[in-house]
Amino acid sequence: SVGLASYKNLGKDEMIKKIYDMTETQIEVLKYLIKNEEWDFCVWVCIGTDRLQHTMWSSFDEKHKDHDPFNKYKNTLKDYYIYLDKKLKEIIDILPKNVLIIIASDHGFNRMDGRVNLNDWLIKEGYLFFKKEIKEREKFDISKVDWNKTRAYAVGAYFGRIYLKSDNEYEKKILEDEIINKLKFFKRPDGSLMKMVFHKSREVYIGKYLSNAPSIYVYFDNLIWGVNNDIGNSGLYSELTLLGSDEGGHAPQGIFITNSKKINKINNGEIDILDVYPIIENELSNNELDNIEYVCTIGPASNNDENLQKLKKEGMTYARINFSHLELDQAK
Repeated sequence: SVGLASYKNLGKDEMIKKIYDMTETQIEVLKYLIKNEEWDFCVWVCIGTDRLQHTMWSSFDEKHKDHDPFNKYKNTLKDYYIYLDKKLKEIIDILPKNVLIIIASDHGFNRMDGRVNLNDWLIKEGYLFFKKEIKEREKFDISKVDWNKTRAYAVGAYFGRIYLKSDNEYEKKILEDEIINKLKFFKRPDGSLMKMVFHKSREVYIGKYLSNAPSIYVYFDNLIWGVNNDIGNSGLYSELTLLGSDEGGHAPQGIFITNSKKINKINNGEIDILDVYPIIENELSNNELDNIEYVCTIGPASNNDENLQKLKKEGMTYARINFSHLELDQAK
């Protein structure tokens, strides 16, 4: 139960127990390390909140289509947060005085009404082709794509990431606008228009790795609808993917709590995720900044010697494996 990567396949009672067991183990390890190691900077990632919110959101959200006001899990999320608050106090109590503390999330949560079959839409609109006819529902496999005809394909879970096949920047910009203008009018199953949000990579990112990014990021109904990568679905909407279903999905606004005295309110109390590092930087001395080390996450894109050497050349000090979507046996 390192990260409960297969949590969607568990029964709710079993999953809840495993989440508490996992969290308890993580916190005990964290407390031990705080007490027995010298730290300049320490981070703990709590994955339990993510697992519960993806699978238990309908239990308390009255707006969720599957909400049952009499279900026995209606207080499960609240109880877990109360438990975490108590555990955070235990951690804070063993920290030295005047230590900078930040509690933050990389995204928020909201209900999920369903998923958009984005690759099926690209097939329907004539952007995505396969070498053989798709006769039944299956996972998207990039090796089966007919690259002589294909101009776009998509991946994603809670938002869509659309990659365009074109080496000509002018043609790529035209294709971006064409796809965005079509998706602007994407409708919910009841025929009403979704609230669509689009981000073009070149307007968000800079740097030499920009070409690795998808061309377009798509938020369907501002992330109330997620994305399904599977192909061969019946229609453009799905309740679940071949990996399982979600009751809750990612939302644009998360949380940020800190005891820092050096932070000013930004935009009426709102803070951008990109502002977090400067806050930490302001708290560190010049000597500590000179000795910063970089921890890189190893995933499918870096799972070979060549790319690991590139990461090392770019400054990687330590490598880590993300067990959010990978079981321990798979990692071995």
